[in-house]
Amino acid sequence: MKRLNYKHMFYLTILILCGFTIVVTPHGAIAKEKKSKDKKSTETAECVLKKITTIPEQELVVERGKGVNVTVMVRCKGDIPAVGVTVDAVTPKGKKTIELSPISAVTDKDGKAVFTVTGNRKTEEDLAEIKFTAEKLATKLTVKVRRTECKPGSIKMEPEKELVLEPGKSGQVTIKVKCENGSPSADAKVDALVQAGSDKVDNRCSGNQKGACLNQVYDWRP
Repeated sequence: MKRLNYKHMFYLTILILCGFTIVVTPHGAIAKEKKSKDKKSTETAECVLKKITTIPEQELVVERGKGVNVTVMVRCKGDIPAVGVTVDAVTPKGKKTIELSPISAVTDKDGKAVFTVTGNRKTEEDLAEIKFTAEKLATKLTVKVRRTECKPGSIKMEPEKELVLEPGKSGQVTIKVKCENGSPSADAKVDALVQAGSDKVDNRCSGNQKGACLNQVYDWRP
């Protein structure tokens, strides 16, 4: 009986060992395969930055008081979008003429980061400049700020109601034009028409400055 028990224990031990081998081996293989996949995934996710560009590419034109979006695109080698890359922006020229927001942004799933440029002052010959950087990559964008488009909103005449002329002498009427936003219109065209007594006076405008026809001259013709 005792000998039989030893025999049973022997077979039971072999069965347990075989079962352990059968169970453990597949788990080890799965773990090894998972590790291999993780390594492959990491290699695929690695991005070597290759290119940085902007839309628009070279020059941005913005009206004073208005904001325009600039899209910065960062690409990896193989023309793959660079995801999660920090793009920094600085204004080396024209800090007073433009406002930039934000000063740093992270690229999205398409490798894009968006910035807003607002025009503060009209640029003259020297344009403003923005520099965008992503690690070792860099690109520049020039910015031109122009006057806001003016839609005439009001017109005023001085004197307002009556101009008194002496025979053979001339007088001046100042015409002031303002835009809808209240700013002076610098390039407004002012036409003058003598509705009555056209045989008695001549009129002409010889100057225009800051929305005013400064020399609207009426000459008395006897």
